[in-house]
Amino acid sequence: MDKKIQVIREDVQQAKSEAKKYIQFPVAEVSYLLQQIEIKDKALGFYADLKNWEQYYGSLDIDSAILNDYGIIARAALKGEDTE
Repeated sequence: MDKKIQVIREDVQQAKSEAKKYIQFPVAEVSYLLQQIEIKDKALGFYADLKNWEQYYGSLDIDSAILNDYGIIARAALKGEDTE
C-alpha cells in the first residue's frame, strides 16, 4: 500500500475519533445545564407559590413554609443541588 495513502487513512481515522470527542462534549455540557435550570426552576417555584407564604396568627405564632425554610432551598439550588 502506498505510504502516503496509509498516512492519510490514519489521519482520517484520528480526525473521526477527535470529532466524536468534540461532539459528545457539548451534549454532556448541555445536559448538565438543563439539569441545573430545572433545579433552580423548582426552587423559584417554591418561593413563587403563594400558599408557601401563608401565615397563621395563632397566639402570635407566625408560621409559613417560607419562614420555616430560612432559604435552605435557595442555597441548595444555587449550589446545583436538588432538594427532593
